[in-house]
Amino acid sequence: MCCEFEFSLGNIKNGILLAQDAYGNYVVQYILELQIPSAVSKLTSRFKGNYVHLATQKFSSHVVEKCLAVLDAQIRSTIIRDLGST
Repeated sequence: MCCEFEFSLGNIKNGILLAQDAYGNYVVQYILELQIPSAVSKLTSRFKGNYVHLATQKFSSHVVEKCLAVLDAQIRSTIIRDLGST
């Protein structure tokens, strides 16, 4: 499991693609649940400006929900502003 997890963390640059994948979204949700500051920062910076798109997709919408459920108030505020900007 650790090798798979390290591989996932190394591929955070593909976070948007992973979030939209039928199985990859579970990996992204798990990383968010772990709340590793560097990983969360990388993911949320990749998602910034894309939350509306992610929220309207079948699999990545679960990732947006997870962000709103487990991340801190400042990040949730940013997500909500992004979602409300349309």
